[in-house]
Amino acid sequence: KKHLAVADSMEKLSKAPEDTLFTLDRYESEYAVCENRTTGEMFDIPRLMVDPYARDGDILKLENGKYRIDYNENEKQREISRELTKRVTKFRVI
Repeated sequence: KKHLAVADSMEKLSKAPEDTLFTLDRYESEYAVCENRTTGEMFDIPRLMVDPYARDGDILKLENGKYRIDYNENEKQREISRELTKRVTKFRVI
């Protein structure tokens, strides 16, 4: 997906509700490329605004102007992935 330029990202992010959820897609230089989980839009977020322990695939929540790891949401997503993996491997032909 195409992501927004940094200036456009910052303007749109400033209007996002505080509890907006993002998925950290990857890091590019001094930016974290994140997907808004509601709209699917990609944003370049300054790395300094992102939890330093966040890694690719983590769910981030906007709180007080910072993007913090949402551990509850991460665990929900991991459980969904585990269930899907079980279903796929159950019917796998060897």
